[in-house]
Amino acid sequence: MVEKSLPHDIPMVIDYATKCRTDFLDLFLIAHSEFYLGSHCGLFTVAPVFRRPVALVNVVPIELAPTWAENYLFIPKLLWLRRERRFMTFREIFDSEAFIYDRSEDYENAGIELVENSAVEIAELAIEMEERLRGAWQTTSEDNELQGRFWSVFKHARNHGPMVSRVGTTFLRRHSNLLPRTQ
Repeated sequence: MVEKSLPHDIPMVIDYATKCRTDFLDLFLIAHSEFYLGSHCGLFTVAPVFRRPVALVNVVPIELAPTWAENYLFIPKLLWLRRERRFMTFREIFDSEAFIYDRSEDYENAGIELVENSAVEIAELAIEMEERLRGAWQTTSEDNELQGRFWSVFKHARNHGPMVSRVGTTFLRRHSNLLPRTQ
């Protein structure tokens, strides 16, 4: 369900959610898409059935980040500590229970505010996925270092196999201050 329709004057945009959405078309569109871009709720699980790459946004709890597929990208929500007026570092998240909280009350009781990914961060993730699929994405050694710094603190959970997915590159560049320092 959506709150309201999109404006009618946007060229080349179909307001799928309010004009023509059906259960069949949900599956059909995912099966025939270049990749899935969205949250890790519901329909995201259809994409792997049709071997579609996945780019997930607003991943929370971070324990549920998809780590098992090379053609997956994701960006987590940031966690804002209200009392300290700052974002939690990734090490702090994984060293606390915050990485497994699955109810808004858990975050509220811990004094943590969930911060949605911005439209810019989501667009950057979509562009990165599209460029990776085209073979046009250029990964630098600094980008690989940022990935390594993130995965060095990622707490391995029972539902994770090898860590082969990637966190969105521009997201890590923008939030590198939340990563552990290089040894």
